[in-house]
Amino acid sequence: MKYTLQALRLNNQESYTAKPIEVKTMTYDQLIDIITKPGSILKDTETKAVIDSYWETIRNCLSEGKNYNDDNISIRLGFSGKFADRYERFNPEKHEITINIYPKQNIKSAINDIQPEFVSPDINLPLIRSVYDWSSDTEDSLITPNSGMDIKGEKLKIHNNTEGEGIFFIHQESFTEYQAEQIRINQPKTLTCRIPDLPLGNYKIEVRNTTRKGNLIRKSYNTQVFTVK
Repeated sequence: MKYTLQALRLNNQESYTAKPIEVKTMTYDQLIDIITKPGSILKDTETKAVIDSYWETIRNCLSEGKNYNDDNISIRLGFSGKFADRYERFNPEKHEITINIYPKQNIKSAINDIQPEFVSPDINLPLIRSVYDWSSDTEDSLITPNSGMDIKGEKLKIHNNTEGEGIFFIHQESFTEYQAEQIRINQPKTLTCRIPDLPLGNYKIEVRNTTRKGNLIRKSYNTQVFTVK
């Protein structure tokens, strides 16, 4: 697995974190193709039916308020959001039910086979240096739904050359993506936008753009986690 290093800003001390790059993602159809490859006794239709039934049954289990556990994964329900005192009750406008998925040892052991390979960072990628939230008057910490936000960095300008460019907020538990629909300032070193109506939780922010005359999507990388309270 290829990786590069990303600088962190922490108490004015130099520190770095590893960033996976050029990581391919297997799709559902590719998974089915591998399972039903020539020589396998498993057929495409039957395999899809079993896998779909497996996940639908787990979904129904969760919708009934039950956790799920097997040899590969553990799925547990939880809550996010603060309660003012012991008398306050769940309010969907302030609180959220979360689904947490944990890999078991059988899955985690896959990392023992991975060989990390360092590569020099791509200097042409958009770079987020700081994020300022207008409403909370904080930097690199909180984000406020429907408030304004400034992003500072390098090569940030969104050229709208192809579908998929923009500013995205990625929920770190559900991995649901929310795109900023209003971008007022669109410059190489500054983006100003309106934050979407985000549910409570933790997010990473990603700028996706192209070069001025290109059509290949480039993705920024920012290790900072932002919180919606």
